[in-house]
Amino acid sequence: MNNRNIYSGNFGIEKENIRVDNKGRISKLPHSKIFGENNPYISRDFSESQIEIITSAFDTIEKAFNELHNITHVVLNTLDNELLWPQSNPPIIEDEKEIEIANYEKETKRVYRNYLSNKYGKKKAIISGIHFNISFSDDYVLNLFNNQTSFNEINDFKNNLYLKITKYFLNEKWLFTELFSASPVFHESYVDKCIKKASLSKTNDYLSCELISLRNSECGYRNTESLYLDYSNMEEYNKSLKYYIDNKIIISESEIYSPVRIKKDALGNISYIELRFIDINPLYFNGVSLDDLKLIHMFFMYFSKLDDFYYSIDLQKESDQNNFLVNYFEKNMDIVNYEKEKLLLKGIKLLNNLKNFSSKIKGLPYNYEDIIDSAILRLKENDKSYYNIIKNEIDKSNYVDYHLEIANNHKNYAINNPLLQLGYEGLELSTKILLQSAIKLGYKYEILDREENFISLTDLNGKTEYIKQATKTSLDNYSSVLIMENKSITKKILRKNNIKVPNGYTITCKKEGIELFEAKLLPKNLVIKPNNTNFGLGITIFKEKYTKKDYLDALDFAFIHDKTVLIEEFIEGLEYRFIVIDGKVEGILHRKPANVLGNGKNTIKELIKIKNNHPYRGFNYTSPLEIIKTDDIVINFLKAQKLNLESIPKENELVYLRENSNISTGGDSISVTEHVDKSYFYKVIDAVNALNVKIAGVDVLIKDIKEQASDTNYAIIELNFNPAIHIHCYPLEGTKEDIGDKLILAIFK
Repeated sequence: MNNRNIYSGNFGIEKENIRVDNKGRISKLPHSKIFGENNPYISRDFSESQIEIITSAFDTIEKAFNELHNITHVVLNTLDNELLWPQSNPPIIEDEKEIEIANYEKETKRVYRNYLSNKYGKKKAIISGIHFNISFSDDYVLNLFNNQTSFNEINDFKNNLYLKITKYFLNEKWLFTELFSASPVFHESYVDKCIKKASLSKTNDYLSCELISLRNSECGYRNTESLYLDYSNMEEYNKSLKYYIDNKIIISESEIYSPVRIKKDALGNISYIELRFIDINPLYFNGVSLDDLKLIHMFFMYFSKLDDFYYSIDLQKESDQNNFLVNYFEKNMDIVNYEKEKLLLKGIKLLNNLKNFSSKIKGLPYNYEDIIDSAILRLKENDKSYYNIIKNEIDKSNYVDYHLEIANNHKNYAINNPLLQLGYEGLELSTKILLQSAIKLGYKYEILDREENFISLTDLNGKTEYIKQATKTSLDNYSSVLIMENKSITKKILRKNNIKVPNGYTITCKKEGIELFEAKLLPKNLVIKPNNTNFGLGITIFKEKYTKKDYLDALDFAFIHDKTVLIEEFIEGLEYRFIVIDGKVEGILHRKPANVLGNGKNTIKELIKIKNNHPYRGFNYTSPLEIIKTDDIVINFLKAQKLNLESIPKENELVYLRENSNISTGGDSISVTEHVDKSYFYKVIDAVNALNVKIAGVDVLIKDIKEQASDTNYAIIELNFNPAIHIHCYPLEGTKEDIGDKLILAIFK
């Protein structure tokens, strides 16, 4: 058997989580407006406080799983003083009035949720879970169709194929309950009827109905009476569905709360199957493991190869009974334990059949044997089951504290790794930030060229914009970009518009530089730099006296990086990066040269190591800040200060390790937007307007940011046409700026 077609398909994941406060109570805050009303990734489900995360449909499980991680990551970094409850069962809810029905703009959505509230109760309606949406590729379906003789029309065959798979999943739903249950206990504030219904044991603040999954039990969110549909063919299925709707047992097909649900296209044909039996698993950041999704997919493939069967009402009732039996955690009834044991043995046999099936598929991208063996172990050894692990951990503390600790861990993980996005490896940080903002604001995205960091964004109206490296957009014309690339021309235009820039010279050969030196035309303090440079490459600064040799060495260093070199007066002051988007200053950053702060105990070498442990620091522009490297430049710079790596600075003594302030060489990013006098905003905007630019990073030397700008206390040293935005979004100190959001809103204005 070849996997050319069998492994391909379409995969999507939906996950619900309740927003809670820091005490584990359901949040009373409304759904964040920043996500918008029609965000395709982040929505609401039944309740205003119930976030629903929705991935796109992808051709591999990994891509869907990665996007689930990335959307969850964005949500956690956006929520303010809130957590995502990492459990299917609800948090603390003393009164149903605390549960506000989702306040959708569309009245039909609100009416439907009010109907559900009245019929099932709010506490049941906010039970959360994971839905795995899955279908085969058209090629695979066509291949199966061409190798059968029972159906003349491919749509009839496809409908029958998905109905058959649905029947198998429903018939064996007890096995999936056993494998994926992770909601064995619930808080004492849950539904009164369920509390009174069973023999309960109360420990700390939770109650146990002796179930492995509340969600998949009679006390979960399920139809008020069992729905036994006819899965023989689409005609019979639709007839049986119509019976339940006509008799007002359910209001529509959307009210089928089955572990498996078929989803139709506009023509009424089945387009995919929605698997709804997965509990949110607190043991995983995504609420589910990638291996578990792979296991389910292997079953999906396996069931497609089995013979069809008639799923009678009696068989459906039997599968309900099996699910009831397996859902017991422990029961002091021999008959129940005996029947459950038989089911578990049957499950082990089924998993071994699955392993045998997978072993015959050539070239699978995963080791399914290990995945299936892990599932078998969960059936054989009860202490390896998810529900048992979770219950035992809760017993060590209590229901609320256990889940709060996990919720806090998940949020801290997201905050401390702000740009950790799965599947985006290799993309620049600024591009990653733009993709995060696209998810947050609800813009569809596509990575067109990973190496070039070329992406497209599409809004809800279908308008598409193409963006390279986050800030190369349709907002700026090509000539403005070329001007900013050339620092000499930039200075001429700014000076022509009466904007303060450093005085200096532009030279194209070393001889011209020597002539300036010999004619004594150079200022006492100067900066020598390539005309086109990034990351501080080729720059030398002389704040004090310099020899001719020093000067000539600096010229050679600059000419390595460009054929044209600028020789400018050194302006006293600190360097600040202003980022301007569409005529507005959106962030100001002070870039502080690499440094350490003494504590009177540690050596400079040790202080560097401590500072490099900050979660924002990494290698090769994979993190908001760069690791401080102890190279020859650092050693020589320390030597000039009569220090070395073994020196122990005094407490609060600031020791600089480099001259240049670039983040790329270990510099610190300090956000100062709210501290800068507004007069500098106007100067910077004038400079950007002079070049007819919409997006730019403007570097300004300022003596004192609290004093008003004058002809003697500041100078604009350069404009950057492709400014890094991550330094503003994730500064080492100060306020984070949502530059990605502002860029997208400006582009689609």
